[in-house]
Amino acid sequence: MTFSKFCRGLMVAALFSQASFARITLTLPPEKEGGPDSQVIALPVDTKGHYVTVGIVGADASKASANNLAFSLIAQDPQSRCTILKGPIVQKIPALGSSKKLEPGSALYWKPNKSGAICRVVSWETSFHERQLPLSFLRVHCSAALPKPGQPLYNEVGDLVAIAHQPTPDFGNGVYALPIEAIKRNLTDYRTNKSLRRCWLGLHLDHLNPIPAVEGIRPESPSAKVGLKKGDILISLGEWSITTYSSAINAFYYLLPGQETNLRVLRGTQLLDLKITPLAHPGYSAVPKSGE
Repeated sequence: MTFSKFCRGLMVAALFSQASFARITLTLPPEKEGGPDSQVIALPVDTKGHYVTVGIVGADASKASANNLAFSLIAQDPQSRCTILKGPIVQKIPALGSSKKLEPGSALYWKPNKSGAICRVVSWETSFHERQLPLSFLRVHCSAALPKPGQPLYNEVGDLVAIAHQPTPDFGNGVYALPIEAIKRNLTDYRTNKSLRRCWLGLHLDHLNPIPAVEGIRPESPSAKVGLKKGDILISLGEWSITTYSSAINAFYYLLPGQETNLRVLRGTQLLDLKITPLAHPGYSAVPKSGE
């Protein structure tokens, strides 16, 4: 073993020895020279050296570092800014829970043992400054200072259910949070396809229509192949119920390319249970893998 590898091993041990699992503050340099550095928190999600965090606009996640330890960028979703990095291997990782039962007033904690700062869920948000979000985010108010992007948020039983995303200074001491389901979705996509991709069903909805009714179908699309028709009302897609345009957009986010999923629609008074296989969106471009 070389002296440099020995020193690196000591740094890794020192960095991780005090935690039940690693929680690392990373420094991200600016994409453009002269800009400020940014800091995010990265969390391990397996014992193979994969970490997740939130990408900062204007920061270069491909040059993330902590205590002279390099973290390479694996994949990044520009819609949610969910970022997957490769770093030191650890043996313990947080338990991944579910955010689906969180509702206004639910308590969230910065640490899994209910210590540290406490937060409360305010709402589920589908838009930001009147712009449709690519999925539903949690709006959370914090009792202490605003968390760094990537700060883990745990439920009452210590499961990781979200990570802090970006501040919401327009009202209260708040922050948007990325639900754990979005992280799981992107990890599954990366592990299966070695990239992050959005999906395409080939159906059109009108955001002005309060009912999620199909307005049009693209020829030769997945929707056309399963026989969807104009006027069909979306009821559910996969694990997600659909009642509005925004809830449909949220359900679309969780589709995986080539993975068959359940689709329920209402046609007149008839309920139809279908199987649909989404395709990778031809116009979508995500940060590719880094050659891991």
